[in-house]
Parts: sequence; structure tokens; C-alpha cells
Amino acid sequence: MAVGKDMAFFSVCGHPGDTGNSLGVGKYCMKIADCSANSKATLCSTLGSDSAFFCTMPCTPPANDLGNSDCGENAFCQCGSGSSQSGCGCYPNSCK
Repeated sequence: MAVGKDMAFFSVCGHPGDTGNSLGVGKYCMKIADCSANSKATLCSTLGSDSAFFCTMPCTPPANDLGNSDCGENAFCQCGSGSSQSGCGCYPNSCK
């Protein structure tokens, strides 16, 4: 039995049907146009990854680790590290 194209889909985070939080963070997307202009999360993670499919936005990490951030409910702020730090972005909690 051959594997169909839909069965070959791989995602480390973000899956069809994911609706995201009240800001749009975590909504499933394959391109920027899939992220609603009516939400704050207007970027699609596919810009920087070929295996993550969720709407995101820039964020500032909280000063403590209490989970409060610009990202809204059920999401967290993750920052790049090392000399190639690329800033911070919101991730849905399901990506942990």
C-alpha cells in the first residue's frame, strides 16, 4: 500500500484544525495569508521552519517564569539563543 501525500505531512507543531488562542497564536497555517488580519498573530511559523505550521507574533519574554507574556492564554514566549539570536516569538503550549 502506497503512502498518500496527506500521510506524508510532518509537523513538529501546528496541525490542521488548530484554532489558536484569543490572539490567534497557535492557529494552523501554511502561509501568512492563513493567519487572520483580525488577530495579533499575523505571521506564519513556516517563514522560519519547514516543519512548524502555526500563527505567531513577536513577543517580549516575562521577567520571571510565571508564564505571563504578550502571547496570551495557552502560549509562551520563546527566544533564539547564541550568536544567531533571531528575537522572540509566541508558541502554543502544545509545542512544549
